[in-house]
Amino acid sequence: MLPASLRIATYNILADSYVDRRRYAHVDPQRLAPAARHPALVQRMLALNADVLCLQEVEAALFEMLEAELAPHGYSGILAMKLHGKPDGCAIFLRQPGVTLLEQRAIHFADGAGPDGRSGHLVLVARVECGIGRLSVLCTHLKWDPDDKPPGQHAGEQQVEEILQLCAGENVRRAVVCGDFNAEPSSRLVQRMLTAGFLDAYASAPRPTCNANHRARRIDYVFHAPALICLPETLPAIGDDTPLPGPGEPSDHLPLAVTAPERLLILPSYDRYSEFLEYGANSGRHRIVAKEEIERSGGAGAFGLFTREGNSVFGVYATPDGPVFFHDALRIRGAPGALSATVEVAQKTQTLNRFRLFQGPYCMIDVRYAQREGIGTNPYDTTLEDVDLFALIASRIDRREFFERYTREWTDPERARPANPT
Repeated sequence: MLPASLRIATYNILADSYVDRRRYAHVDPQRLAPAARHPALVQRMLALNADVLCLQEVEAALFEMLEAELAPHGYSGILAMKLHGKPDGCAIFLRQPGVTLLEQRAIHFADGAGPDGRSGHLVLVARVECGIGRLSVLCTHLKWDPDDKPPGQHAGEQQVEEILQLCAGENVRRAVVCGDFNAEPSSRLVQRMLTAGFLDAYASAPRPTCNANHRARRIDYVFHAPALICLPETLPAIGDDTPLPGPGEPSDHLPLAVTAPERLLILPSYDRYSEFLEYGANSGRHRIVAKEEIERSGGAGAFGLFTREGNSVFGVYATPDGPVFFHDALRIRGAPGALSATVEVAQKTQTLNRFRLFQGPYCMIDVRYAQREGIGTNPYDTTLEDVDLFALIASRIDRREFFERYTREWTDPERARPANPT
């Protein structure tokens, strides 16, 4: 298989400035002391073995210490502080090699909750390149407001709307939003994330994530786009009487960690019965697989097809958002009417056919390939489209029914081997 995955963790580490002994009367005072807590935080982070660490309630001095302690383990960090003199902010640490920072930015919410119309809370965005492709990771700590505050006046809900607008610009299909949302699953703001299309990675294994004031609650989340797979790591069980910080847990929050593996698609060859393609939908990495290996693995097949010219592969596969056309690692998605394609058949003075796929006026894929053989050898193979996937795509890409046919779930778990979706 193609080895590729990304491990993401989110962790509210409890700012020293917010440690009020009255709120933590049930906690051993020694566990609240920075001299004991800070080294324990480093060890807890390292134990997560995360490629991306999203942290909340990070004070500037502690960030410097974390940079120094985590750097020998391959991590480099970015920090954005809250406004209006608040002592903490959000930080993201990325582990090298494997995760490359492409772009970073911090957005302070215009939530109407502060002296200048901003509470000072923020979302920190890191666009990264990693083993499963490019994606945006958003780390945030939302402002707490009572659940019964009217819609339109609730700061956290306003902040979620800004996050969703930001994700639309970042390409929501490739986004992970995580952090301390200061809201339980039934709240309007968490439900808004779900109705906007995000998935709650811990929905299948919900447990409390925080215990302050003797009240264990689930308020930390990892939300991800449906195009990504995020497998959660089981959380330890905590209750109202569980002291946090406590043994092995140096914060009043538990860290959440998910693994995002490569989404592997198995596609049949259009013109070579014995070949299949293992294709990474997140990264575009691929390899040719023999039919016998697919039969032994029993893996679920995707709805799609491929062909190859030498070591170069081309094809199409279905997704819940419509077909994706690919040429090696290049992937093109488009709505009906937005894409077109042509095939130029080789004449006597030429040796290769030419396929071109256009998005509007722009040529996105340009492939020269040898003429496919086989027309007439089977009574059903009477046209070029019967043996040539390039020609088949060119003849159907402008049809709405083609796009409808290729709008479906990623894989068919009932199908041990892919069928030929012609």
